[in-house]
Amino acid sequence: MMIFVYGTLLKGMQRENVLARSEFHGPALLEAGLFDLGAFPGIKEGCGEVIGEMYRIDEETLTLLDTIEGYEPDQPENSLYLRRTARVRRLADGEPVEVMTYFYNHPVREEDAIPHGDYRRYLLEQQSSSQWVVAYGSNMCSARLEARVGKVDRAMAGHLEGYRLVFNKQACHGDSCYANAVWSSTHHRCPAVAWKLTTDQVEQLDLYEGAPRHYLRVTLPFRKNDGETRIVQVYLAHPDWIRHPQDPEPEYLAHIRRGYREHGFDDQVLYEYEEAAYDE
Repeated sequence: MMIFVYGTLLKGMQRENVLARSEFHGPALLEAGLFDLGAFPGIKEGCGEVIGEMYRIDEETLTLLDTIEGYEPDQPENSLYLRRTARVRRLADGEPVEVMTYFYNHPVREEDAIPHGDYRRYLLEQQSSSQWVVAYGSNMCSARLEARVGKVDRAMAGHLEGYRLVFNKQACHGDSCYANAVWSSTHHRCPAVAWKLTTDQVEQLDLYEGAPRHYLRVTLPFRKNDGETRIVQVYLAHPDWIRHPQDPEPEYLAHIRRGYREHGFDDQVLYEYEEAAYDE
């Protein structure tokens, strides 16, 4: 059975250990509204997009989740949450997946809505006015990034564990594709750089990335080169703009190569894209 979680069960949150033995299937997008309920969030059917994670679970874990969420199958009217079937879209490729998830079973206030639908991001932005924002594409190059948002003084090199670099984000105009980090398996590691950005710089970068229509600014675990893992923000392609992977434009790929070299990553993996791009 596949479960979709969006709150305290997410990676990096206080109840992540509940799903530690379950198979992770990557991030996904659910059409619903997300609300801050105090110590935890809840979703209600309606407009909006909710960012969460998918896991394949067994019956024992499902029973435990029912208890955590206050779901009483024999008395649903008394439940804190209701477990229901829903359809989500994988962020990796936009494909629909049928899952189980928990909807809040009581009224909510509109002023408690979390518009961007990402609970981890919501908490991060309450803690600090500046954010670590990860780049895995052309913004890995400091010159490219600073031309867009101004001077940036702090950076951390590392990886998005389980993700790989894919060029499947359709350009606004033309047939080219841009970079996307796609969940693949625990055997992959996508080179990336986390930049410390001010609120104004993040908002400026949103404009360049076309967030939230073209790219979604979401949260993921980021593993630094020193082994520390922290939750950061990152732009992933919106499922509406995912296409069959294509080789990137040579100029765009050159920015990525400069970023790889600048931060000490092996850029050999980029040669296959470069050769294909020049052969066209």
